[in-house]
Amino acid sequence: MYMYIIFVHRAYSRKCRQVPSTTFVYRTTIEYFVPAETPSGRYYWTMSFYYESDYSNPASDPSTNTIIVATQAAVSEGVTINRRRYERVYGPGTLLYDVYPGPNGSRPGLNRVMLHNAVFVSAGKKNERWWWKRLRCVLSPAEVAGGMLPSSTIAWVQDNFVTPLSGVPLLNNRLEPVGPMTISPKVHPWQWRHGTKRRSRSVLGAFID
Repeated sequence: MYMYIIFVHRAYSRKCRQVPSTTFVYRTTIEYFVPAETPSGRYYWTMSFYYESDYSNPASDPSTNTIIVATQAAVSEGVTINRRRYERVYGPGTLLYDVYPGPNGSRPGLNRVMLHNAVFVSAGKKNERWWWKRLRCVLSPAEVAGGMLPSSTIAWVQDNFVTPLSGVPLLNNRLEPVGPMTISPKVHPWQWRHGTKRRSRSVLGAFID
């Protein structure tokens, strides 16, 4: 495992609709990839989390480890975690560093990666502390049949993703607190809206907005 530490200057005031009551806010971004029919032979995507912290180093915060474990559980064993990025977006000083390579996903028993079906987890309403995540490559063919998630799948997502993250002081990208999360019972589609050319290489080669 390699770690690179980079100090940067980046303004986030455009996102700060309210001033957090904590010392720091971090954004942890997880980058995944799977084999795919793209120019690079891979397809990349990311999942980001903003959260409050009293730690000057996010690696020391238990919330960071909770996010790492939950996002590893949120994908199948056939998915590789390519990189993790930690950014300080609020608080004294600036900090950014990457850790890679990461492990594979940890949901067992899936021999096939399904890119086009997802579990949708959300909190709040649109424009009202809205927050959501699509869990991609976590479902098996049997779980998407009929378009509705089996109760056992919903329970698994609740136990391995929602419940652990409920103990993290999460924020949305406006730096507002995230409320209780809900899991949609429907299987949600996921299209390659950004085009395979862009997503056939690492997304974290530069800052993401």
